[in-house]
Amino acid sequence: MSLDWMADALCAQVGPDLFFPTSAAGYRQAKQICDRCPVREACTAAAAAYEGTSHRHLRHGTWGGHTPTTRTRRSREAA
Repeated sequence: MSLDWMADALCAQVGPDLFFPTSAAGYRQAKQICDRCPVREACTAAAAAYEGTSHRHLRHGTWGGHTPTTRTRRSREAA
């Protein structure tokens, strides 16, 4: 899987800690950036490919504007 899309990701312009928050407020802040990102769909697809059917506790951070819980739900719905 190519990760060339990462060069255009808005998250690359801010510190990575923002996308690994420890609170709901932190996730909201990360999601606001993701909402404007031109490569959000590619990021979401990369997370799905990388994480597969992993349990929520094995997922970390915000990818494509989605929390670990949201990504777990989406992977279950896709199965």
